[in-house]
Amino acid sequence: MRRLAVVLLLLLQFPTPAADPGVEFFENRIRPALVTHCYSCHSGQKTKGGLALDSAAGWKKGGESGPAIEPGKPDDSRLIQAIRQTGELKMPPAGPLPAAVVRDFEKWIAQGATDPRTGPVPGVSLEEARNRWSYRPLPPKPAESLDAFIDRQINSALTAKGLKLSPPADPRLLIRRLYLDLLGVPPTPEEVAKFVADSSDAGYARLVDALLADPRFGERQARHWLDVARFAESGGYEHDNDRPHAYTYRDFVIRAFNSDLPFERFVQWQIAGDELRPGHPDAVPATGFLAAGLMNGQVTEREVDKERYEVLDDWVSTVGTAFLGLTVGCARCHDHKFDPIATADYYRLAAYFQPASRACMNVYRDPEQARKTIEEHQRQLASLSAKRRQYEQAMTSRAEQWVAGRATPPAPPWLTLTASDTGFGKTRRGLTSDHDLTRQDDGSYLFTRLNGDVGPFTLVFDVPVAGIRHLRIEALTHDTLPNFGPGLGDRGQFNMQCSVSYQQESQPSQMVKIEKAGATTGDKPGGAGWSVPVKSAGKSHAVVYRFAEPVGASGGGKLSVKISCPGDSPSGRVTIGRFRIAVATTEAAPEILDIAIPAEVYSSGAKDLADGRMSPAAASLFHLVDADWRRLAGEEQAALRDWKRPPYSVVFAVTQTPLPYRLMVQGPDCHDTTHILLRGDPNKKSEVARPTPLPLLTKSNSPTAEGRRADLANWLTDEKNGAGALVARVAANRVWQTHFGQGIVSTSNDFGMQGDSPTHPELLDALAADLIAHGWSLKHLHRAIVLSRAYRQASEHVPDAAKADPGDRLYWRYPPHRLEAEAIRDSWLAVSGRLDPRMFGPGTLDEASTRRSIYFTIKRSKLIPLLAAWDWPEALTGIGRRPTTTVAPQALQMLNHPEVRKAATAVAESLREESDEVAITRMFERVLGRSPKPDEAGAATAFLKSADRAQLVQTLFMTNEFVTLR
Repeated sequence: MRRLAVVLLLLLQFPTPAADPGVEFFENRIRPALVTHCYSCHSGQKTKGGLALDSAAGWKKGGESGPAIEPGKPDDSRLIQAIRQTGELKMPPAGPLPAAVVRDFEKWIAQGATDPRTGPVPGVSLEEARNRWSYRPLPPKPAESLDAFIDRQINSALTAKGLKLSPPADPRLLIRRLYLDLLGVPPTPEEVAKFVADSSDAGYARLVDALLADPRFGERQARHWLDVARFAESGGYEHDNDRPHAYTYRDFVIRAFNSDLPFERFVQWQIAGDELRPGHPDAVPATGFLAAGLMNGQVTEREVDKERYEVLDDWVSTVGTAFLGLTVGCARCHDHKFDPIATADYYRLAAYFQPASRACMNVYRDPEQARKTIEEHQRQLASLSAKRRQYEQAMTSRAEQWVAGRATPPAPPWLTLTASDTGFGKTRRGLTSDHDLTRQDDGSYLFTRLNGDVGPFTLVFDVPVAGIRHLRIEALTHDTLPNFGPGLGDRGQFNMQCSVSYQQESQPSQMVKIEKAGATTGDKPGGAGWSVPVKSAGKSHAVVYRFAEPVGASGGGKLSVKISCPGDSPSGRVTIGRFRIAVATTEAAPEILDIAIPAEVYSSGAKDLADGRMSPAAASLFHLVDADWRRLAGEEQAALRDWKRPPYSVVFAVTQTPLPYRLMVQGPDCHDTTHILLRGDPNKKSEVARPTPLPLLTKSNSPTAEGRRADLANWLTDEKNGAGALVARVAANRVWQTHFGQGIVSTSNDFGMQGDSPTHPELLDALAADLIAHGWSLKHLHRAIVLSRAYRQASEHVPDAAKADPGDRLYWRYPPHRLEAEAIRDSWLAVSGRLDPRMFGPGTLDEASTRRSIYFTIKRSKLIPLLAAWDWPEALTGIGRRPTTTVAPQALQMLNHPEVRKAATAVAESLREESDEVAITRMFERVLGRSPKPDEAGAATAFLKSADRAQLVQTLFMTNEFVTLR
């Protein structure tokens, strides 16, 4: 009855013009059917598939699949195909319409689809949107100082409401506010006393400058940004695989804030640092911003497309919210319902990231010094190589005489083998399966492409000589491997098992009994296993296996070497990354690192020697019997193998060249093209999307950089022709929010049509313009804000002002707000004297750690309980502003957690020699930054009659004053 009433009401609102039979049929038959069956999903703000059916303009525009109705052609109309439910799309989803209703729609369309409705299509045009405050060009920066402009704007808004700023804050309160705000830890009693003695404007400005230069500033401000960047050190999903090198992004962010890296460059490097500054120790790890998102560690071949588009969505969505303050990701399945961002715009933005993938990359910490060191090493190698070649020329006549005499070939040393088959690179169902194992010029094999987990693999070699007794496997470093290898583990490690079989012509294959004879890693003889652990990674190694019986007694046949890496699993690949295989025939194995020559060279040289024919191959055999040549060649080989690389770091980042970071993933890491998907479905590909910036924010063609992401990065920070003005507004708002607990725009991740309007639009524009005018300096912005009178005012409640402005959105007082989880924990560690000041490096999951909270490892499936109780984010998506909840577990944690107790005990122990009166005063000064009031001192004295001093300190930790920025 309710639905019927709605239909009747609509009919009353839209009377049928009797003069037009087409309109009469629509109003009597079609409109009621649309209201009853279609409007719930295709009207107003609800337009599934981008299709609006509440206006003629809506169905003419159509949805993601194009126009819904072809007037006069019911059979060609997608709407008819859907309600007939004969095709792939079946509407309505609840079940088929009555046959009579379907016939009415067919008749209506056949007669021309008359539709008198003139309502607007949901959404907003580009022209309308560009007039919105967030998309307009920025005005010039203020002529006066920025802090003065801030106060003038705040005062103006307050005066209009009959309000005014609160009096200046007490110096003790102000310095505590400033320390907690800028550094995330409270000041010491000595620092408070020093400021109280000189709290003038000049003294305050000096303090601000000192705190901005303090290394703890970067640790505090980085934590705010890591929320926006949804930073974590694991991949999420079911396996939640660890990312041991992801911390390098966190360290980059800290360094960036401390060095006042221009925000323009801060943005660009996070999008394309590897393209803009290849090899730079900060620019490359900066792309960890992209790498930090969720990553499914187990993907089947059928899921490859879906998962790849999930990654692209994460990157597009996070770039949208973090830098642009736009919910671009909402356009993945349909045109954005509120902002003029079409689905095509979304996929064109995604196309910038199409060739990129996550990787563990080796980055030299001092590129210039590394360049000099590498060049010096190359000169050393060239010199050694020249000496060897010069000696070879000098011994040419002796070699010719030796060959002419048809000397007996020397016993073969290590002979490097070339595989006739690796079993990789095969094709099935249109995808290249398995892996690419690429032969290098030195006879080694390098994994250059991975497709799923690396299971056991077998290399087949033609047996070059008879009587093989030993097999050597060299594990070699390479620039593309994590930690330079020689393994594919996150730290360059690997472990493996080796097995060997031999097949003589058409005979059945026979297993060869082997055992390890020795290894450069110091392994004991015996067994067929070998590993290069983390402590030995970063340099080349070798292992020798001895055969129980000679192989290839009559020569010929096939030797198969099977390598399996049992440690391979979704939690970390530990496959050997680059290796070279050699054999020897002598009863006693040659030295493990002795010279090797290609087996084919040895065979060719032996044949030439038998014929008395001088050739390079025959000369190489003579070299092997010359002690001086072997010495020179050994020195050259040792210099190549044993040189010490310049200091470097392994970073988890995004790039296009090194071997991608993979787990159990089948199929390619990247596709050749990015398609526009209908309704976001990878199985419904439309046209190819070409990298293009958002039309909404593009005023003309932006300059193109060499790389795709570099082009996007430059567009993002181009305030004249690109998105730079919006990026500056979003950044300025985030800085304001860090100081006041709320932004000028409260929806800091959404500056679009659904986002809140700024409380002080002219102030926000001035902050953004001033940011750009001062070289995108964030420290300049921080300084101006905390120097303002608005920031330095008291936080006490004023009842009359609260009635006029209940949310303090006009800043009639400094808005008190609770500290974040990290600042609360760091504060109790700091006042206890237990805070470890060490910066950077890998984090930990150990709650007992005394380092700053920013150095906790963020594992998505195992959040630190100590912080999670205080609204620590899960890092699934970027967060513009953390929620603040007040729940019982917070009080219980402060009352019972052993780490809180340790901190309280440390404070109490430091005051062991003091009287109760003095100790109480010192406790208040250290924990709260002030002396106790008379009633507080009395209550504390009474408390100590039945409790210990540590319990009193713990009680102070539990006060709102301790956990609140005020």
